[in-house]
Amino acid sequence: MKFTKKLLAALMILAFAAVFAACADETAAIPELEPEAEYSDSPTFPFSFTVEDLHGNPVTGASLGDRDIFFIYYWTTWCPACVNGMPGLAELAEEFGDRVGFLSLLGDFDTARDTAIDITEGANAPFITVDAQHPYFADLVQLMQIRFLPTSIIIDAEGNIIGEHIVGSSTDAFRTAIEDALNR
Repeated sequence: MKFTKKLLAALMILAFAAVFAACADETAAIPELEPEAEYSDSPTFPFSFTVEDLHGNPVTGASLGDRDIFFIYYWTTWCPACVNGMPGLAELAEEFGDRVGFLSLLGDFDTARDTAIDITEGANAPFITVDAQHPYFADLVQLMQIRFLPTSIIIDAEGNIIGEHIVGSSTDAFRTAIEDALNR
């Protein structure tokens, strides 16, 4: 009986340690994605899509406007770091919106749309959120090489990645990457 309690206690400690370790660096690991189709080296630019946003409204690539660069944020509603990063991202979209197009790719769009609406509206997010699983975004998601959440990239108007992938939800890291990309 004592051994069972000690074993249970040890397993609980390990489980809590794993959860806290994943949250400590503001990222969450996700399983490696297996490609289901052939992908090109870069997405199609300018953005030429028509898809639904979170509210079911049609949005087009033109909705992102004519910007110098584009900040692409891949996230899910079940990732605490992704959700915690949303207010800072909304702040940056307001600050840099005249030169930077912001696009939010939601990984669990089909199963968590209502939750995502609550999160984005709660953060006053002024940017478009679309389904990351939509066929149009397959190349872009593959290009992002997502291994942790959230993952962001900055791309120029020709579809070239600028700088390194940004893993985590640090507003300061986002701001620095955006400023570096704009000043290149």
